[in-house]
Amino acid sequence: MTDRTERDEILDFPGADELVAAGAVAPPPAAVVAAARERWARRTESEQAADTGWGVPLVVIGSGEPSGTAARRSRRPRRRVLAAVAAAAAVVVAGAVARPVPDADGTPASAPTMSTTAFLNTMAGVASDQPELKPGAYWMVRAETTGRGARSWYSDFRGHTWEAGPRRTVNGKGQSVGPWTVGPRSLSGNELEKLDTDPDKLIDGFSKAPARRFEEVMDLLAESPARPWLRFALFKVLARIPGVEVGGTVRDSRGRPGKEVTFTGGAAGRGPAPERLWARCVIDPRTSRVLEDRSGTSTGRAYRKTFLEIGWTDRVA
Repeated sequence: MTDRTERDEILDFPGADELVAAGAVAPPPAAVVAAARERWARRTESEQAADTGWGVPLVVIGSGEPSGTAARRSRRPRRRVLAAVAAAAAVVVAGAVARPVPDADGTPASAPTMSTTAFLNTMAGVASDQPELKPGAYWMVRAETTGRGARSWYSDFRGHTWEAGPRRTVNGKGQSVGPWTVGPRSLSGNELEKLDTDPDKLIDGFSKAPARRFEEVMDLLAESPARPWLRFALFKVLARIPGVEVGGTVRDSRGRPGKEVTFTGGAAGRGPAPERLWARCVIDPRTSRVLEDRSGTSTGRAYRKTFLEIGWTDRVA
């Protein structure tokens, strides 16, 4: 009787041990495995929620929790299930970044760093895992802006808009929701379905100048009814824009913590010393939602918009 196994019989030839050693692959880092398992668990929970009819409502920005009208989980193509796991390993493959390109004034903009690319790619995965809001009659954005209190803007994307302030609601006056600029196109909320969710194709539709491209992408991420997989692609595009940097954890004007994403580049005006443009956004890493957007020029002009609530609703209040 012998203790030899079937494996021993198969590998019973000269050089077998060397061949086995050559094919050995080291296991992935424990942190990557743990992150992938966590993402997969979240994905499974999402699918189970969809099967039982459980949904999440209108998004209260920065709370990490929904409130308001009902929603449903998005059904995503099977080929994209792996994206949730792949995003967890973004730190391993984040070396491919965009080459620097000149700003409008000819100054080369810096390419995104590896840490910037890794964070924004991770946010792409988080965005794709978020619940898909159930459509309603009106798209609503509630926010605070520079020098004004909290206000809500509504649109039915059929040419009708409303602005609701602390005292009254005005029809067709003031700031509106959309349309959104994508390169030469101006798209309403109903037309966002025209946008490709393949980042390699989507990026070509935006303006070529980094400052314009950054503004167009951030407007869609902050205020539009972009569905989870379009948001996934938008974060991938954002990661390729020269001049974009991710900083540390900061707080917005409401005291809510988030990750700082900045842009510096481009130029405004003409003359020997054109103004440099800058933007500072705060993103909630739990949900990928934009908490706050600040922008301005090197001469001191600045604008702030702090997002409080966003989503579909069936009434103008």
